[in-house]
Amino acid sequence: MRQSGTVGFWRWRRNPLKRRSDVVEAWVVLVVAVLLVIGLPLAGVLAGLRVDNELQRQREERQRTTAVLAEDASAWQAGRYVRFQATVRWTGSDGKEHTAKADVGPDSRAGSTTRIWTDGKGELTGAPATETEAASASALAGLLTMGGTGAVVLGARWVVQLGIDRHRAVAWEQEWARVGPQWGKRLT
Repeated sequence: MRQSGTVGFWRWRRNPLKRRSDVVEAWVVLVVAVLLVIGLPLAGVLAGLRVDNELQRQREERQRTTAVLAEDASAWQAGRYVRFQATVRWTGSDGKEHTAKADVGPDSRAGSTTRIWTDGKGELTGAPATETEAASASALAGLLTMGGTGAVVLGARWVVQLGIDRHRAVAWEQEWARVGPQWGKRLT
């Protein structure tokens, strides 16, 4: 008589025909299930928090600065888009004067001012991510991490399963070589 409720856990029941490879396979299935159910969400959340913390740090560190154009804006072709750049000068938070190429408006002339973003060292940088951009980037990082981690876990399980199946095939072949010839004899 079969007990209900044990069908899904057949690998864990006592059975005289259970092989060592069945026990190994049962443990592999259990570990993979735990990793998929607990590990994937945890990895996704941790990756999202890491990205969010980095973007928050950038928002806190970067600041708007006024810079003076050292030259007139010149057109710069970037694929289908035209950008206007000019050399600009500004004084960083460290008190040193900095010079770099920055994107400016098309009618910008030498001597006029423009607003740029600088980092904690006073170097030219891009604008920090907005709250919405940071939330989107964090969510995307979490999802990609979950997908990548899931692929690694399932790929590792597949490789282990191949090894288990090869081991079983060798064991079957050895057992058949031992028992098979006896089947051809008639019992009288």
